[in-house]
Amino acid sequence: MRGDGIARVMLSGIAIGAVSVGLWAVGGPATGGKERRDDRRLQDLRTLQTDIDCIASSHNDLLPETLVDLGACMPSAQGITDPASGQPYRYARKSDRSYILCADFETDLSQIPDSAVHRFDPATGCFSYQLDE
Repeated sequence: MRGDGIARVMLSGIAIGAVSVGLWAVGGPATGGKERRDDRRLQDLRTLQTDIDCIASSHNDLLPETLVDLGACMPSAQGITDPASGQPYRYARKSDRSYILCADFETDLSQIPDSAVHRFDPATGCFSYQLDE
């Protein structure tokens, strides 16, 4: 009986240790929330890129001055604001054919797949785009 109790305590300790290591490795629920919010930000920026390209193609390849100028290509102005922070996404024309879109991300995005296609600066949270890409 006594040996059986010790075995149960040891197994319980191992189980608790395994769960603790697992939560530490993935960051737990707080990290999951940050990742979900960043996924939404990435999705919003992809949508904004499509909207900006739509406006440019319908206006002789002229980029809009602001995100508010997206007009018919963007049915709702809701997508220009980060839903988690309430802050607007940042947009800036860099030239007649290039622009940046930025957001404030909560996690390390240095390895995101979009960085292979569009230059991404993890320090600023900005993607650089060219109209011909």
